Amino acid sequence: MKNISIFLGACCILFITSCKEAEQKGNDQIASADAVNSSLNQEAELEAIMAVIDQETRCFFKRDFDCWQAQWAGSENDALTWNNADGTFVTNIGSSVASFVKNYLTENPLKEGQGSTHPEIKRENIQVKFYGDSVAYVLWKQYNSNEEGDAYNISQDFRLMEKIDGSWKIENVSSFWDYKNQVAAAEVKS
Repeated sequence: MKNISIFLGACCILFITSCKEAEQKGNDQIASADAVNSSLNQEAELEAIMAVIDQETRCFFKRDFDCWQAQWAGSENDALTWNNADGTFVTNIGSSVASFVKNYLTENPLKEGQGSTHPEIKRENIQVKFYGDSVAYVLWKQYNSNEEGDAYNISQDFRLMEKIDGSWKIENVSSFWDYKNQVAAAEVKS
């Protein structure tokens, strides 16, 4: 019995010691990531990221596939998810993202004389988290106007961005729309 107690005590000491080492290693990694982020001009990087996001959104609403595709990483890590007005959702991963969007834009063209399905886009509450200097997670609330510009659908949007060869590219789009409740244009901040 004494041998078992000694053995269990030794195991506990080893376990506690290894946990403390793992915790310290994790803290060192966090400190290292913070050091990278402290040298990153986050304001300038967010501006560059939002320019890509804005271009991708406008290209999609204008049904311009080539312009839309140019904003994406085009990798097997690409992912696209959105909800539909009927309660269903769409999810595509990898190379199926581009083929799905190309088909969607072809099957849902603009009407004659229509420049965009949602000519006005407004964003608020933009939040960003940088992971090192080449990955960022961005989320915000977006207002998407109807064609007449008198009402907006609200969406909650998320993007995972990766800096590739010095340029930010989209790896993931998740966009969830409230199709039931439109907001009058007068209620949307300019």
